[in-house]
Amino acid sequence: MDRAPAQDKDSQKRRKKSQETSGTYPETMEDDEVELFHIVQEDLRLKSTVGWQNAVKVLNSAYQHLERSESQGFLDDAFSKIISIMLDQQYVVESLRVKLDHLKNPV
Repeated sequence: MDRAPAQDKDSQKRRKKSQETSGTYPETMEDDEVELFHIVQEDLRLKSTVGWQNAVKVLNSAYQHLERSESQGFLDDAFSKIISIMLDQQYVVESLRVKLDHLKNPV
């Protein structure tokens, strides 16, 4: 999937601004955090899905290290995909709840 030129420019601007405003070197990421980025990206690429727990963990980790290029690259690539999947999963859960309630209490 190709990105629109405007999206690439926005990503570059965010990175540049983050680097300019960051007076100190960002806190080092743990190996397991970087590994989780790779696991989630691979799941998205191969399976077009991500587990709820991994999605929450990876987004929290990216947010905690937002100034790092690893986080920014990950979010540029995966953020919208993860949010879309999480919203779809939530919709399915809510739909099943409604159907189950209807079966338990028919009108």
